[in-house]
Amino acid sequence: MVETKTTVQPSSAKKEDPRARQREDRARRLKMIKGDRPETVKVFAASEDLQRVLRHPNGVRFRNDINEAVEWPNDSFTARRIADGSVSTEKGAGGQQTSPEDQEKMNPREIAAARKPKEKEEKQQAQPEGDGNKQKPTKPQPPPSAA
Repeated sequence: MVETKTTVQPSSAKKEDPRARQREDRARRLKMIKGDRPETVKVFAASEDLQRVLRHPNGVRFRNDINEAVEWPNDSFTARRIADGSVSTEKGAGGQQTSPEDQEKMNPREIAAARKPKEKEEKQQAQPEGDGNKQKPTKPQPPPSAA
């Protein structure tokens, strides 16, 4: 008579997770995108007013001393704050400081524009305007004299 097995033996090898390869591929891609960029950047506040009110969206605030740096993630928010002069990566290099009297008259964008280095403004002014369709201004004619 022929022997037949009626019990199923447990498999010694575990079944492979079908999503494991997808997760590994994604982790590899993210690691390649990240590159050698540091995860955090040490930043200093440009002024005492900004030090009191400015914080990163993840909740990191500045310390009580304006000369102490804080570490913010190296993300687009931090890059925008560095570009507009609200924070800097160098101690005491927050840009031009305007007097408090002037700041009361200015809105936040004007204050940030006042802090930007002058080099950028000079480059923008040096570029000729490309709009060739503009009409040349005409000289006003003097009124006819009554003779």
